[in-house]
Amino acid sequence: MADNNLALAAALRAMADAMVMTAAGAAGAPPLVAKAAPNLVDQGAQAVANRKRKPSSYNRRYAAAYRRIKRSKTLKSGKMAKGFSGTSGHKKIVKLAHAAAKKKGRKR
Repeated sequence: MADNNLALAAALRAMADAMVMTAAGAAGAPPLVAKAAPNLVDQGAQAVANRKRKPSSYNRRYAAAYRRIKRSKTLKSGKMAKGFSGTSGHKKIVKLAHAAAKKKGRKR
């Protein structure tokens, strides 16, 4: 079974290489460039996939406010304070955090 899979993978890779070489030949690219093209495409896709976004200053202020408010509304037992439990409580914390982030971000 494993030999079958390896043989199939090799055959598919050879077909893909042949298609790239044909396309590159039609475009007028030299054979060395055509051979390196699949690897370069794979590396480029991987580099783009691993890049993380940079959080905005508002996002950092909001996240800090959310954590601060959530900590203040959490009881010693780990439960949320009255009025701040469940989905509606999360919505309240989000609303308060947005207000706090907006207030901190204002120019004086």
